Amino acid sequence: MTHDKEIKIYEYVSYALLIGATAVFILLRKPNPHLANTLTLLLLVVAMFMRMLMERARRKSYEEENESLKADLRHLTSLLRKEKKDTDN
Repeated sequence: MTHDKEIKIYEYVSYALLIGATAVFILLRKPNPHLANTLTLLLLVVAMFMRMLMERARRKSYEEENESLKADLRHLTSLLRKEKKDTDN
């Protein structure tokens, strides 16, 4: 699975959890406020965990892209060095 798909999955799951937390709070606050608060808090913590996983996947994606760009830069630098040697001779 690519990092982009992983990020999208975490994002959509966290949105669904936030909507679920809101629905649980609204539906259960009158009949059982203690249960509503507990379930809402639990859903919000899980949603926050999903957001943290999303940011972790995003950071890994950036690190991989950074390594790829560094490799390209090294390759281009070596080509430039080789070209300069050829023109000096």
